[in-house]
Amino acid sequence: PAGPTVTALQARFVFPVTAPPIENGFVVVKNGRIVDVTSDRPDHAEVIELNSQNDTTPGGVAIIPGLINAHTHLEFSEHEPPLGTPGMAFPDWIRAVVSSRRHRPADESLLERQLALAISHGLSEALYSGTTTVGEIASRDWPPATREKISTSPTAPGVTIFRELLGLSEDRAATAIADFIAFQSSHRHVSQVGVSPHAPYSTHREVVAAACQQAAQAKLPIAMHLAESPEELELLATGEGPFRR
Repeated sequence: PAGPTVTALQARFVFPVTAPPIENGFVVVKNGRIVDVTSDRPDHAEVIELNSQNDTTPGGVAIIPGLINAHTHLEFSEHEPPLGTPGMAFPDWIRAVVSSRRHRPADESLLERQLALAISHGLSEALYSGTTTVGEIASRDWPPATREKISTSPTAPGVTIFRELLGLSEDRAATAIADFIAFQSSHRHVSQVGVSPHAPYSTHREVVAAACQQAAQAKLPIAMHLAESPEELELLATGEGPFRR
């Protein structure tokens, strides 16, 4: 039988992160897994030089670990261009987000197809930019086929799905937590799930407290929008301002 495939990628700089950068270093890959990061040219490996042979400029190619985007909203990846305009007030941008969600298809099967396409497009964009791990804030459950595809694909980014919880009224607390418990069950095959009480201006404190308690019991991560804008700070300090209106 053929022996293991060993490849060594050489670049102008290699960044191990846990140690100083290695100039003209090698990343050694065996059967699809990184087995060494070194300054020594490895024996019995196919060496692939990533720098151009004609590159006379300083710098050149660097190898870094995959990037992490800790806060994504992949459901909006279908928008070209993105929602809003540069420099707009944050409450106005929130209105654009709410309007976008209200204009979703009423047909559930069509909505699931639309969501699946947006997620696929967003994850492709992430990989293209070098992002290999994402924290996804999900306003609704992912389609089952999408969850299955992500969990079984060896090339898909690592995804932690944070279920977004919303609601300012007291009677929303129990409903929001019940929804999250159902979400945990339906997404048990995803690499990891978490909970995201949305923000102080949109989520009752009882929902936040219950979400934190549930996450602590299940040892799940928590994500929350916090201190995003002067308008939010004004609301919390005085109870007034654009967010109150």
